[in-house]
Amino acid sequence: MDCIGVAVLGMRRKAVRPKPIDRAVAALCDDPRRAETKTRRRAILLRQLHEFAAQDERGAITLLMVVLFILMILATGTALDFAEHESERADLQSAVDRGVLAAASMRQTLAADKDGDDGPIEDLIRKYVATRSLSDRNVTLSINEDFQATSREIAVTANYDMGTRFLNMVGKPSLPIAVNSGALEKDAAVEISLIFDTSGSMDGNGTDPAKLNSFKIAAGKFVDQMLSDNDQKKTSMNMVQYDWLVNPGPWMYERVVGSAPTGGQGSCYESTLTDLNASPGTIPALGAGSGRRQIVDARELKLSEDGGANSYLPPASWPGGVWTDICAPDEAAIKYLQYDAAGLFETIGVKKVPDLINGGDQIVLDTSVTGIEADGSTGTYWALQWGLALLNPASQPVMAQMAAPSVGLVDPAFADRPVSFSAAKTSKYVVLLTDGMMNIQGDYYSPPGATGPTGLPTQFEVESAFKGLCSWAKDPTRDITIFTVSYETIPQAEALMNACASPGLAFRADQGNIDSVFEQIADTIERLRLVL
Repeated sequence: MDCIGVAVLGMRRKAVRPKPIDRAVAALCDDPRRAETKTRRRAILLRQLHEFAAQDERGAITLLMVVLFILMILATGTALDFAEHESERADLQSAVDRGVLAAASMRQTLAADKDGDDGPIEDLIRKYVATRSLSDRNVTLSINEDFQATSREIAVTANYDMGTRFLNMVGKPSLPIAVNSGALEKDAAVEISLIFDTSGSMDGNGTDPAKLNSFKIAAGKFVDQMLSDNDQKKTSMNMVQYDWLVNPGPWMYERVVGSAPTGGQGSCYESTLTDLNASPGTIPALGAGSGRRQIVDARELKLSEDGGANSYLPPASWPGGVWTDICAPDEAAIKYLQYDAAGLFETIGVKKVPDLINGGDQIVLDTSVTGIEADGSTGTYWALQWGLALLNPASQPVMAQMAAPSVGLVDPAFADRPVSFSAAKTSKYVVLLTDGMMNIQGDYYSPPGATGPTGLPTQFEVESAFKGLCSWAKDPTRDITIFTVSYETIPQAEALMNACASPGLAFRADQGNIDSVFEQIADTIERLRLVL
């Protein structure tokens, strides 16, 4: 660049008002040192511009990126605040629901709170709130109760403010949490058939009684929870234990067969799948007429064969001469429409004693009574037929006869049971436990010289009959709720139990959790009695 260009560049950098161009050019061109200085400055400026343009800009954060980053952090934090809010709301809802159910129970003896005070009902609900890790929250409760002689109704509103961590940054220091819950329990009637397997495998194949004993404790606790404080006799329970067959007891035997059973041989009578399939959920062979033979207790009758035309089954002539029960003894017969827990404790072989460690009472084995014994095979479908029959209103005339003072097998308060399927305020339940696959059971009458029972159905026919019973019970016109418990059984048997159960009410149990399974069933029955 010549001296004129340098002069113009210098004037621009100084940002001063230029002199007339001719004077500036003349002065600059006349002074060689000034021109040299201007040239050097220009070179330095150009070099600095090139260095700046070549700098590495990685890691540089613009103002826009800083703003977006802050907004992302705030959005994430807001989501965490709302997630925590929902978690605490669910905890509070669960706690209040459980407290309301406890307060509305007809077994509850706490009186209603007086307006404006911290009464026993509020104390009870706050205890449930504390169990949900909410004890440090300042929960406000609003409680309305209507407790009558035949019903308990309660409604609760609970709320508190949850502090926020991130919403506080935008002026929202807390979020309100509020839940509502209500329950009504009326003096409703409940009919239960407790059906359980006492086949040989329940005794650990004769080597380990722990399995059977574990069940006895669990059954005792279930009976205690269902029948304790049952003074108004609103809950009735049938206890049906089964192995090969079901022993209905000598009175029922005579009612069906027309003659008394031979003493000491049990009270099982001849029946077939035709009885079951033709009339599901009814007392087998009731009204079919005479001619049904007695099926005996093989542990007591030790004959090789009898030979009579209407003889007992001669089990000793079977291959191997294995002595096992076909009909359980009369001590194991069905218990009809029971309301007193103490009476069933003796049948099961348990008793209630004070718990010196934890306070209250506990259920323990009662070694002074024989209680339930395990032996024989597994006739689950016969047991379910009997259990359903004792919930079927078609059996009511027979139960009324059993309630007569001259018979005394059923409390007179239950003479009208089983009530109609459509009866208001009445629920019907089956609780069915098995530990094995159901076996083929025939009519068990054998002519002289036979080496096994005659009239055996196929396994398919047996399972089909069982499934038919389950469908019959769950039909909406009957609406019997079925709980099933697969107790350390095989997959095939468990699959049948799962299919039989009402939705969500199939349980798997072992010696470690059998207690909790029956406790859960009892809790579910009690909850089903409430209107939420």
